[in-house]
Amino acid sequence: MTEQRSNYRVEDSVVTKIAGLAVQETEGLRPNTDAPDLVEGTLDQVSGSQSRPQGVSADIGDSGATIDLTVAVEYGRKIPQITEAARQNVIRQVEQLAGVSVREVNIRVNDVYDPAGERRREG
Repeated sequence: MTEQRSNYRVEDSVVTKIAGLAVQETEGLRPNTDAPDLVEGTLDQVSGSQSRPQGVSADIGDSGATIDLTVAVEYGRKIPQITEAARQNVIRQVEQLAGVSVREVNIRVNDVYDPAGERRREG
């Protein structure tokens, strides 16, 4: 029997997109685009043609991936709990989907948003 071996390499941009989508799965938290109008979901930006989603970056090194997130938190959410939930989801998704060990997830909260206020502006 012949043993076949294959090698694969996961690019930083793939881990970045997975991490961005994982942040989207965390209710009350989203990558911060630093754009004046955050009403448009960043999910479109994550899955779009941009090279990397805004507010999310990943660097894969020899000891694993380092992921940096800049996020906005929904007003009224407890920042320590919601960022920990996001961190755990990012680690789980990147390790399961990409097979890349996550060494570190750094989360910087730089904005608070009010979804009720956004709905009023849309209507």
